[in-house]
Amino acid sequence: MRVVVIAAVLLVQASLHAAWRDLKPGIDRQQTIVAIGDPLFVNKSRGYETWTYDRGGCVAFEAGRLCYWQPPKPAPKPR
Repeated sequence: MRVVVIAAVLLVQASLHAAWRDLKPGIDRQQTIVAIGDPLFVNKSRGYETWTYDRGGCVAFEAGRLCYWQPPKPAPKPR
């Protein structure tokens, strides 16, 4: 059972990071949501918008276009 859980966690982590690798500078908000999903929090300020995701992942938009992103940190390994 433990091996199955570890394999499932590794598979989810691999697919999560693959989605973040699909991000490209200049894509719009909708393309970002399709790639990595809805954010937990949205912060808007003077031409910039920052979205926050689980485990420290974030993306930033300038004038509605993706200009920066940082993938989430890996989940802790199960014991």
